[in-house]
Amino acid sequence: MTKNYIRIGVLSWFVAACGGTTGTGDGVSDAGTCRCSYDDPLDVSRLNRGSFLRLASNLRLASNQPKIVANTLLSGDCAGKKAMIGGSCEERNFNPEIHISSAGIHTLVVQAYARWTCGYNRRWGDYAGIADNTTVDPSVPRPQIMCFSYQEDTHGIPVSGNACDCPDVQALQERIVWVQHQDPLGPTQFDQVSAQCDENSFLINGGCALMDWDRVTGNEFNLSRNGLSPDRPNSWQCAWNNPSSGGNDMLATALCLNPPDYGPDLAQGRIVRIKAQRKLDSQGTTTFRAACEPGHQLIGGSCMIDADDSSSHYVTMYHHGIERFDDGKSDPFHIWRCAWNNPTTRTPMAIVTAVCVAPPPGREDRVGRITVTL
Repeated sequence: MTKNYIRIGVLSWFVAACGGTTGTGDGVSDAGTCRCSYDDPLDVSRLNRGSFLRLASNLRLASNQPKIVANTLLSGDCAGKKAMIGGSCEERNFNPEIHISSAGIHTLVVQAYARWTCGYNRRWGDYAGIADNTTVDPSVPRPQIMCFSYQEDTHGIPVSGNACDCPDVQALQERIVWVQHQDPLGPTQFDQVSAQCDENSFLINGGCALMDWDRVTGNEFNLSRNGLSPDRPNSWQCAWNNPSSGGNDMLATALCLNPPDYGPDLAQGRIVRIKAQRKLDSQGTTTFRAACEPGHQLIGGSCMIDADDSSSHYVTMYHHGIERFDDGKSDPFHIWRCAWNNPTTRTPMAIVTAVCVAPPPGREDRVGRITVTL
């Protein structure tokens, strides 16, 4: 297992250590306390949407306009001083004949550098003989990468004329850790793998990917679970059905936020999860959504099937990502959508989770600043 670390810390710890109280009112709240202003690490203006479509289309593309072919892999990373916090693997036309084989980091993370990968395939039993670079329909993938700009300013500034020293905070990117776990996926097998954040860390997002894309060619690997574990809340779970004669290596990745090593925790309680659940339709497709609260920002999501038996072994996922609107009015970064194709008569429970950032409890007039009483 390879671990890379991050977590959202606890503001109450720092306040207790300093003998103060938290608050957002004007002036000094208690003797010996002061109000300090900081650069907000989770300010949504730091979420660089321009990097969402930074795709390095590196394998098996039909043309410069990516289309789903027999096997298609798209990947990309965060450019410059940006920290990846998740990704989305959409299929623009919501075609249930498309199966997602990977939606996550497909290599072991090295020095906090990671590439988000979306893998798509078609059923080889239905499309036998189709060459890798032959477009079989106009389905267009829309992978997106979610990146936060680095928190450059970590100094605290006294407000309201307080003559006190405000401690520095630990930058958000220094608290982010990738935890990964790898296991083999054998031929004609259903199997799962999970990655778990440390007990004191907070699980933000995660991903599931196959590590050897060359072995995907000529085989069929169907991802059915990619999300928060139903019974281990700090664990990211992945599951594949492999009806093919070839194997591969499964890689689960959990994006964890460690508590700060020093200074107040400005992310405390601001990453929230909104869940929706329902049973999958039998012998058909099921698609449903979870939405962030008004004023909150979507930063990722989870598509999970909660089943202990074999009822989910033949389910395939064909959408794992942001809900897309083309009316020019709707916010495309508000809703997380999951879609499955269930060929069986069983109806396992499915859970969709939107991961959202809430605004801070108090702000200054300056955009992107947060005020904490210490």
